[in-house]
Amino acid sequence: MAGSAFFPIINSESIDRSNNELQNTDDIYDLLIIAPNRFTKYLNPLVAHKEKYGVSTLLVSLDQIYDTIENGDTDQEKIKLFIKESYDNNEIKYVLLVGGKKGQTNKWHLPPSYVYTGNNWEEKILSDLYYADIYDSEGNFSSWDSDGDDKYSEWFVGEQPEDRYIDLHPDVAIGRLPCRNLLEVIFIVRKIINYEETTYNKHWFKKIVAIAGDTYPEFINPNWTGYEGEYYADLIIENLTDFKATRLYTSLGTYTTWEDLIDPVSQGCGFLYFGGHGSARSWNTHFPNDKNRTKGFKTYDMVNLINAGRLPVCVVGGCHNAQYD
Repeated sequence: MAGSAFFPIINSESIDRSNNELQNTDDIYDLLIIAPNRFTKYLNPLVAHKEKYGVSTLLVSLDQIYDTIENGDTDQEKIKLFIKESYDNNEIKYVLLVGGKKGQTNKWHLPPSYVYTGNNWEEKILSDLYYADIYDSEGNFSSWDSDGDDKYSEWFVGEQPEDRYIDLHPDVAIGRLPCRNLLEVIFIVRKIINYEETTYNKHWFKKIVAIAGDTYPEFINPNWTGYEGEYYADLIIENLTDFKATRLYTSLGTYTTWEDLIDPVSQGCGFLYFGGHGSARSWNTHFPNDKNRTKGFKTYDMVNLINAGRLPVCVVGGCHNAQYD
């Protein structure tokens, strides 16, 4: 019926696994999940799933963090300080942030961190590495804000960095589920559980499809020698020794247009790597030392993929198109 919505039922018997006595807990956890209050109930099945497979998990709400952490100049810093306490006291190794933009607005369910660059085309860049880089190289808390102006990692073109002592080394593994509403939380939790329970030991998973070319052509800058995208793709392949690799490279002639990736990806692969230029809607790369690029793969081209149930971990490396447009 037009206008109706389908709302799946979450396990109604699952208990609230978020920790309500944060200041008193000294238990050891592998994974810390942080989410807005309204999302925590719907993350309980994910917590139960992780614990079922031996991943001890602590789920906390933003309100619990804001009530617990008395210092911190911004909400982002309060979250980071809580992650630091959990790292120090609970030995967490992984952090999952849950919450993206509120619908199509610029407000967020869980605040992001920005790197301030002052570039002509982009004043600031999203970076959750801020939350993972807890300590600097001297073992001190890495605030990313040495000048105290509540703007993180300021480093403007042609100038010395305003925020210093940042080693950019993650002390915990960080991830984010950028869910915009409850329905997206429900669906992504189900997808994660289904993925982790059904992909293990499947033959299609032991494949990696790497798509790359000459990210920074030498004709633009003589110092940009070699085919950067392919170089980094090869490094990834070398580290995935148990995976069969399909190299879609412009230098090999195996990648000239987005249509070249349809069959390899549709057959299923555990990892899919793009190395090149991208934006929110498209991805492409250069032919060897050539101003021309491959025919871009756009979001609406994804309907051509038929890899249902064989979903890869997708890694995108490279830069935004804007600097060349």
